[in-house]
Amino acid sequence: MTTNSAHTGLEVMRIGVHRFFTLTWSASMVLNILLAAVLLLRTPPVLTIIAPYGSDDPVAGWQFTDTKPDARYLEQASLNAVTLLTNITPVNMESAYAKLMKLVDPEVYGVFKKKLREEHRSLAADDASIVFFPYRTRTDTSSMTAEVKGTRKVMIGSVVTETRTAVYRLTWRYDTGRLFLRTIAEISADEASKIFH
Repeated sequence: MTTNSAHTGLEVMRIGVHRFFTLTWSASMVLNILLAAVLLLRTPPVLTIIAPYGSDDPVAGWQFTDTKPDARYLEQASLNAVTLLTNITPVNMESAYAKLMKLVDPEVYGVFKKKLREEHRSLAADDASIVFFPYRTRTDTSSMTAEVKGTRKVMIGSVVTETRTAVYRLTWRYDTGRLFLRTIAEISADEASKIFH
């Protein structure tokens, strides 16, 4: 009887060990499946890195929130847009305006294009060139505006016909890491003096 009861005790112990490992393995599988489901269903954080205009260094990128861009990015985009509008010759006018139009908000594209055509006709009729040398900027990421101050020169042929200080105001729309140009216009000297003391 002792052999039989030792044998039965050994069987019970083997069944208990087998049940313990089966339950442990099953619990591990359920936990792994739950963990995989959580990892697949959770929304990962999104990091947007945009390299500065003309930069090959991705480390020099700027930080963006859901509602506004980095002020330095807004400044560089504004300088780029002003450069495309105000550094034109009869030779590069078409390509500069085409590049500028790529920045324009689709909602105002038609109005913007009409304004550029009128300016193009006026400059082409005089065979004029414009050059602008920016030296100060101000940006406001809350209102998505930027002002760029600089020296503007108008030339006909190689003769400078006008040199003056000019300030351009740009308004932008920000949407998921992209800027869309809404307006760009020269502002009055009185208004400019309030911005740049």
